Amino acid sequence: MRPTVGWDRAYVRRGIPHDLILDPCKAHFVTLRNPAPDGHPGRDTIPYGKTITVDTGLGRLSIDPGKLPVDPSA
Repeated sequence: MRPTVGWDRAYVRRGIPHDLILDPCKAHFVTLRNPAPDGHPGRDTIPYGKTITVDTGLGRLSIDPGKLPVDPSA
């Protein structure tokens, strides 16, 4: 299921400064950063491959994409 239009701005309004989206349909991660009134203008798309590590306010999170589901048609 894809998010509806406006979800990015809603996250910013709630004070969520960074987002990490795992997209099994496209086999990539999307990072969102630099919140602004219209959403997150800073975006990176990273294809699944090596383990990624994300620093958060709660600590470090490491994700091994080899263990994630992927759409075979991706």
